[in-house]
Amino acid sequence: MRMLSEKELQEYMKSFNNKNVVFSFGGIVRARIVMKNAECVYYRKVGILKVNDNNTELSIDISSAYKILTSENNTMLKIYLDNDIEIIMEK
Repeated sequence: MRMLSEKELQEYMKSFNNKNVVFSFGGIVRARIVMKNAECVYYRKVGILKVNDNNTELSIDISSAYKILTSENNTMLKIYLDNDIEIIMEK
C-alpha cells in the first residue's frame, strides 16, 4: 500500500470512472454497496468524495481523513477518517 495526497486522490478517482465499484464501510458504520458504471469525483477544496451510478448517489465528507492508501496494483483505495470510519473502494 502507498500513501496518496489529496491532490493525487483527485486524479486517482478518475481511474474508478465507468467501473463497477464496491464500497465497504468499517468502524462505527458498517455497510457494503456495489455500484455499476460509477462516476467518481473528489472535490478537494471542500473535501467531498462523490460517487454515483444509475441507482445510487454517495456524497462522503472525507475532510477528516488522516490516511489515504492505495494498493500497488491500483485496484483498491482505503480512506481512514477521524471518527473511526474506514472506507474501502475496490474496482
